[in-house]
Amino acid sequence: MRNVWTVAEYTVREALARKIFVAFFIVSSLGVALTALIVSFIDSAQLSAGVEAAGTALGREAIVAQIFFFLKTPLVAVAILLSIFAVANLVPLMMERGTIELFLSKPVTRAEALTGRFIGGLLVVLANVFYLVFFIWVIISGKLGVWHLPALYLVLTILLAFASLNAIIVLIGVWTRSSILGMMTAYFVFLALSPALSYREYLYELGGGDALKIILDSLYYVLPKTSEVLGSTTDALIGGGALDWQPALTTLAFTAVAFGAALYSFWKKDF
Repeated sequence: MRNVWTVAEYTVREALARKIFVAFFIVSSLGVALTALIVSFIDSAQLSAGVEAAGTALGREAIVAQIFFFLKTPLVAVAILLSIFAVANLVPLMMERGTIELFLSKPVTRAEALTGRFIGGLLVVLANVFYLVFFIWVIISGKLGVWHLPALYLVLTILLAFASLNAIIVLIGVWTRSSILGMMTAYFVFLALSPALSYREYLYELGGGDALKIILDSLYYVLPKTSEVLGSTTDALIGGGALDWQPALTTLAFTAVAFGAALYSFWKKDF
């Protein structure tokens, strides 16, 4: 396990050296600054009156939750899109001639090298996502005077959704050594396929009968459910509603299987 964390640390340092972390941090800072600017225009007196009208501490927290529901879509879009771009070439770079020989010359197994690379990418993303969400939460909560801690669950759901996409990027990176193909596939799953499958009931009406239903249901249960993890699951965690664990658990299972396939393929590679 020590070797895994050594590789993960090296990956984070590499991201810093290549300015990936810095670029992500700058964009996140712009998001925080924009939120602060928008919140500064809110009339405190009217806001206080609205909060008092809600009546209770629960009402105050509900207002914070509603604001996060409103901000969630742009926050998620910025975080996921930048995260995919930030880590897409970590595995292809490691597999370049000269670099992979350096990795394998160390007392590190192939599984440890790839796992450390995967975890290092997650750490880079976690640091930036936490910074973005936490300071926006501080700005909003400070304005309202209500510190609704469940709003921070957004960090965890973004990380889970990204981990599943990162597993796809790593798997394709091992198969093809291409960062572009992995990045395009992850974007397609996040922006098109997962949202479409979350509304598959409406697609049944297009025709195709039972065959279409079987295909769509199979894809739905096999592929990561990023749309639902970042949608209904996040809403339930932040707002305190009924929580359906199925999207999160099946997304976690997909991540484990996809990364396991990447490990096997990497072990079989002839370097």
